[in-house]
Amino acid sequence: MTHNPMPYRTAPQRTAPSDPATVPTEDPVEDTARTSRTGQRRTPGATTHHAAVDTRPHILVVHRWRDEHALYENHIDHTTHRVTYVTTELGWSSLPPAAAGVVEVTATDDFDQVSAAAATLTALFGAPDRVVALNEGDLDTAAALRARLGLPGQPPQDLARFRDKLVMCETVGAAGVRTPAFADAPDAAAVRAFAETHGWPVIVKPRRGTAGRGVLRIDSPAGLSALDELPGEERLVQEFCADRIYHIDGLWSGGHLGPWRASRYVNSCADFTTGAVLGSAEEDDPQLAGRTG
Repeated sequence: MTHNPMPYRTAPQRTAPSDPATVPTEDPVEDTARTSRTGQRRTPGATTHHAAVDTRPHILVVHRWRDEHALYENHIDHTTHRVTYVTTELGWSSLPPAAAGVVEVTATDDFDQVSAAAATLTALFGAPDRVVALNEGDLDTAAALRARLGLPGQPPQDLARFRDKLVMCETVGAAGVRTPAFADAPDAAAVRAFAETHGWPVIVKPRRGTAGRGVLRIDSPAGLSALDELPGEERLVQEFCADRIYHIDGLWSGGHLGPWRASRYVNSCADFTTGAVLGSAEEDDPQLAGRTG
């Protein structure tokens, strides 16, 4: 496969500097910079940027997709902006050829690695004016990086309502919307105490999980041992609800609800993790539409 040329490529970033917002005095990628996706090394001592004279806004994008899910060039003019990317090895194939620079990491949801990559791009292109991330798994990383660099955009405290499932439930409940009973689940004892109050089965899930990852249905105290096999992370426990599942897609302007549509799941996210097909069908029942909208 022929790759479009890039100004450089760096080796995967493993550790973060003490202050990623600090611009190093020397080129931090001097020994590992590349001139293209093919891995050709550039001449030692050469430079591939003009940060001292280029005043175009610098936009840093955290990118993880291997396919063309995010067509950045359709929305950001790469000639009037310096657009740099932090991506994984798989993500290289879907980057726009006009990228000003790219740093590769092994995981875009690893804040230390992304911070180190941002420091490299800051050294080469100056401090970014904006940080963009579109994949749900990278929203926390981007918000934390904005906070560290003092940039505008969604901060971690605002993002929590969309990423932390415990905060989501608390927010929805405070608005007067019915939810299944829920609680923080720091350990098996908390799950057992919840079930003794609300009954078995219960659902335990990562508070910041996606795509059904790590979701467990626990039917009895004997099933609590399954929690010991899971990696350490914050979790939520919820009352099991066997009702039909819907999702609603729409546009909220901040003042009113714009276009929206309710869809019924075919199978469930939990079924998907075991190999079942997951889909959805738009709901055209006017009675249901009236209740959901």
